[in-house]
Amino acid sequence: WTILISLSIGSMAGYSLARFRIKFKKQINMSLLLVRMFPAVAVAIPMLVILIRMGFSNTMFGLAIVYSVGNIALTAWITNSIFRGISVELEEASLVFGANRIQTFFKITLPLAFPGLVACSMYAFLAAWNDSITALILANSNPTLSLLIYKAVGSSGEIQLAAAGAVILITPALIFT
Repeated sequence: WTILISLSIGSMAGYSLARFRIKFKKQINMSLLLVRMFPAVAVAIPMLVILIRMGFSNTMFGLAIVYSVGNIALTAWITNSIFRGISVELEEASLVFGANRIQTFFKITLPLAFPGLVACSMYAFLAAWNDSITALILANSNPTLSLLIYKAVGSSGEIQLAAAGAVILITPALIFT
């Protein structure tokens, strides 16, 4: 969920910043980095109140929303530079030959930006996969794998459990990467 939310909203923001004339574009880019500066745990308590009101408390989707806050900003910042690197003339040529903006985006721009979007999805995945403190606050009774390993290692103190937990936790990240 974190990858889908981050890529859909962040890439649209990055494309808008790269292609359209927007007032205060430089300030918006800097504010994207400012949002990324705060760790997810810093916004976890206020987000918990919002998630309780929305009915998403103690759910994986609610946790994905919180993880997406910083990842949307990072994705928008990265995709902004990716879309700026794609020539506007390619899109204009597609429009001249009869394609509309949506067809141009899906047939020309998106395939060229795909490697950058994959890199953004890896960042989003790794940030969400490794976070156990935010999961401890927001999804304590519905724990993530990293939170389960954190609780198991913390309660027993055995080094073998820590090593086994690290191997289990790193395997999906290695496969995805």
